[in-house]
Amino acid sequence: MGESNLIFPCKFRDRYGRNVEIRPYREGDFDQLLDMYDCFEPKAEAQGLPPAEKVVRDNWVKGILQGDWHVIVWVDDKLAGQAAFFDMGGGRAEWGIFIHQDYQAAGIGTVLSSLGRVWGSALGLTAAWLVVDTCNERAISVFRKSGYRIKGRMDMEVDMDSALNAEHGQLIRGELAIPDSASFAAIVDELPLSRPAESKPCLFINFDFERRQAPNLLDCACPIVTYRSSLTKNNCQKSGLLDESFAAVIEAPVANFASAAAWHDRRYLANLLLAGAGVTTYAMSERRIGAPDAPGFVDVHKHALRSLGATLSAARLLVETPARVAFNPCGGQHEAAPDRAFRQCYINDSALAVQYLTAKGLRVLYLDLDAHHGEILQKSFENNPNALTCSFYEAGIPPGATGSASDIERFFGDGRPGGHVDVPLPANTNDELYRLAFESVAPVLAGRFRPDIVVAQISADTIAADNTSKMCLTCGGYSEILAMIPSLAPKALFIGGNAGSPDIIARSYALAWSALTRDYFNSISRENGGPPVRMCPPDLLSGAFISEETIPLSPEIFSRNCDCVKDVLYSLRKSNPMLR
Repeated sequence: MGESNLIFPCKFRDRYGRNVEIRPYREGDFDQLLDMYDCFEPKAEAQGLPPAEKVVRDNWVKGILQGDWHVIVWVDDKLAGQAAFFDMGGGRAEWGIFIHQDYQAAGIGTVLSSLGRVWGSALGLTAAWLVVDTCNERAISVFRKSGYRIKGRMDMEVDMDSALNAEHGQLIRGELAIPDSASFAAIVDELPLSRPAESKPCLFINFDFERRQAPNLLDCACPIVTYRSSLTKNNCQKSGLLDESFAAVIEAPVANFASAAAWHDRRYLANLLLAGAGVTTYAMSERRIGAPDAPGFVDVHKHALRSLGATLSAARLLVETPARVAFNPCGGQHEAAPDRAFRQCYINDSALAVQYLTAKGLRVLYLDLDAHHGEILQKSFENNPNALTCSFYEAGIPPGATGSASDIERFFGDGRPGGHVDVPLPANTNDELYRLAFESVAPVLAGRFRPDIVVAQISADTIAADNTSKMCLTCGGYSEILAMIPSLAPKALFIGGNAGSPDIIARSYALAWSALTRDYFNSISRENGGPPVRMCPPDLLSGAFISEETIPLSPEIFSRNCDCVKDVLYSLRKSNPMLR
C-alpha cells in the first residue's frame, strides 16, 4: 500500500452531504465488515454478491480479504462499503466494489470507480476488469463514464475492462520525470496536432465542448469553463470572422502531465489528478485545491490539461508554420503557481507557453493585460535572458494582490532581458488612460527588446461589464488595445483568461478575434470591393456591451486618475532604462 500513501485516506461529501472517507483496510475493521455484509442486500442473487448463509458468508469475507489490495468506505461513523483489486497476473486485476444499499445512489460508487483507475495505475497495473449484473444499468453507466468499456455480454453478466494510464501511476508514485528544456520541447512537439490544409496567417485554436458534457461546471463558483471555446467560435462564425481566406480553425489535443511537469511540482499535479477523481486528500488544502476560489471538482485535471494542450498547440504552430497570429480563447491560467492553484487557475499554460518558446530559442515578450497582477510569470522568468514580462493591472485589487493601493508607487524591474515591468493602474481606468499607459510602455519595450514573438494574456476582466475588477474599458477600447499587439513582433500568441459569465467571455473574445484579424479581413474586403470591417461587429454589441464610446468619468475622478497614470509613467521612465 506504500505506493498509495498519496491517495489514502481521502475524503469527500456524498450527494446527501454525508462525510465519506476511503482508507486502507485494517485488521480492527473485520467485525464491522462482517456486520455490514450481514445486513447487505441482495444476497446470493448473482455471482460476486455475499452468500445468504452466515457461516458461508463469513468465510466468503475472509476469502475476499486474502486478495491483494483493499480499501474500506466510512460514511460518518459507519462502515458502508469495501473495494478491492484482485491480481489476475500480467498487469491485470479484477476490481470489485461493494456499497451497502443504504448508501447507494449517493455518488460513492462513482468516486470509487474513478479513484480505482488512479489507484490501479499507482499500483503498477495496466488494466482493470470487472463483472456487472446485466440488470444493473446504473452501475454499467457509472463504469462507462469512468472509462470502462463493455468487453462482452452473457446471459446474466456484463464483462467490462479499462486500460489504466501509466502516466497517472508514475505521477502518483513520484516517478514521472521532470523534463529539461530540450525534453519539454520534444514532448510538446510530439502532441498529436491537426494542421490546416494550407498555410493561413491567423489560427483559432478550438476544442468543441458542449455544456451537457460539463454539468459539474455550470453551478461552480469559479470553474475553468472550457466550453467557452465553442461559444467564442460560434460567435465568430455568426459574425463572419472565420473567413477561410485568412483563418483556420485548429482542433487542439489534450496535453499530458509530462508537459505540465516541466513547470509544475509533481506532488501538486498528483493532487490535482486525485481532485479530478472526486476526492479530497489532506495535502490538497496546502496546495489550495478546493479553496473557494479554486474548487476541486470531478475531471478538473482534464479541463486544465485541455486548456494547456490548446495553448501549447498555438505556440507550436507559430514556431512550425508561417502563421502570424494564434488565439486560444480557453487558457490564460496565469495565476497558478508551480505548487498551488489560485483564482480559477490550476495549470499555468501561460508560463508553459513562454517556457516552450524560449526553449525553442525565441525571444518572448509576455504582456499580461489581466486586471490581476501577473506576478507568477514575472518571478518564474526573472533569470531567463530570452524573456521579458510586462503586467498592466489594477493596483491593490483583492484578493491575493501583491499589496495594497500603495503598489501604485512601487515599480519593479529594470527592463533587462529576463526582467519585468509593472504598470499598476488605478481603479476606474477608462479607455483613454489605459491607451495612454499601453502606448507609452509596450511599443517602447518591444522596440528595445526586439522579441521574436509576443505572448499576451488578454482576459476581459478589464471591461466594465465584468465585475471582477473596477477597470472600466469599453469593448471598443479593449479591442483597440489588442489591435496594437500584432505589430510589436513578427508573431503573436493570444491567450484568453477567466473573466465573468461564459457569455461575457465568449463575446469579449469574439471581439478580440475581430481586432486581431481586422487587417487581414480588410485586405480581403478591399479585394472584393467591400467596406472595411468595423472593430466591433454590431451583433456582438448588446446587453452589457452597449457602446464603443469611452465611459465618461466625473471630472474629479478623471483628473485624479490622469495624474496617477502620468506619475506611474514618469516613475517608470525614470527607473527603467528601456523606457527612456
